[in-house]
Amino acid sequence: MVLAARPQLTSIDVNLKVLGREAGDSVPEMIAEWKLSGVRRRPCSLVVRASSKP
Repeated sequence: MVLAARPQLTSIDVNLKVLGREAGDSVPEMIAEWKLSGVRRRPCSLVVRASSKP
């Protein structure tokens, strides 16, 4: 099992804490059978690491 990549890979930070909190906040609405639809866009950021540096 590989625990780390060499060089470290550039990735996207999708801010999982906020995403999880918003998903949890939606649970009562889903339990009440409210119809949730559509696309929710959330900001993300590029995390530049050694794999994309010169």
